[in-house]
Amino acid sequence: MHNLSVLEGRKHLYVESGCSYLIRHIPSHDQKRQDEYQRLRADVFVKAMGWRIPVDSQGRERDRYDIEQERYHVNIYGVYGQAGQTELLLGGLRLLTLQSWQDSMLANEFVSMFPAPILRALFWQDAQKYIEITRFCVRRGRWYPALGQQRFSCITARDLTYAAAYAVAFQTRRTLAVAVVDPQYMKIMQRSEFAFHSLCVAPNATLVIIDLMGTIRRIRAAGDEARAQRMLAMGFSYA
Repeated sequence: MHNLSVLEGRKHLYVESGCSYLIRHIPSHDQKRQDEYQRLRADVFVKAMGWRIPVDSQGRERDRYDIEQERYHVNIYGVYGQAGQTELLLGGLRLLTLQSWQDSMLANEFVSMFPAPILRALFWQDAQKYIEITRFCVRRGRWYPALGQQRFSCITARDLTYAAAYAVAFQTRRTLAVAVVDPQYMKIMQRSEFAFHSLCVAPNATLVIIDLMGTIRRIRAAGDEARAQRMLAMGFSYA
C-alpha cells in the first residue's frame, strides 16, 4: 500500500493562453467543494446524459464511495478556472487506488453489466497495478462560461483532469487504469490517441483498460506535445 500524503491537500497552478487553472485535491472534509463536484456530476451524468442514478435533495449525485472515502482509498480532484479570487469548477474525477478488486465499482456496481468469465480473468490480475477512474466529468461545450471576457477552455480542463489521474498513478507506481465508459466517451478516446483495449462491450458501456504511459507516447507520436504536457502537468514521473 502506497502513501498518498504527497498528493493530499495538493494544488497545482497551470497557465495557458493567459488563463490560470488550478488542479486541486478535494479532501473529504472540504464539504463545499465536494458538494460542488457532486452537483456537476448530477448535471453531466443525470441531466445531460440521462443516467438513472440517484440525485439527492441538494442536487448532488453521491454514493458510498463519496461517503466512505478512506475505506475505499478514494481521491477526488477538481480543475478550476481562476478568475481573481473566484474559482470556477470546470471538471473533476474520482480515483480509486485499488487495494483489491472487491472494493472496486467494477466488482460491485458494474458487475452485472459484463460477462462473469471476462471479469474473473481480470480479477486474477493484481489490483494494485490499477487505478479505477470513476465519475470523470467536464463542463459541456468548448468554453466556460460561454460568455464573458475571461473564458476557460474545457478541452484544457479535460486534459488537466487527467493530470490528477497520472499524478496518483505515478505516486502509487501504477501503470494501468480501468474504467467503464459510455459510447460517446468511447469515441472521444478513439480519436484522442488513448492507448487502451476493450475487454467487453455492453449495450451502453464498454469496459476498458488504459495503458497510461502508452497513451502519452501515442499523443506525442501524433504531434500533440501540448496535450501531453497538460496531462503530465502535476510533475510526477516514474523513477
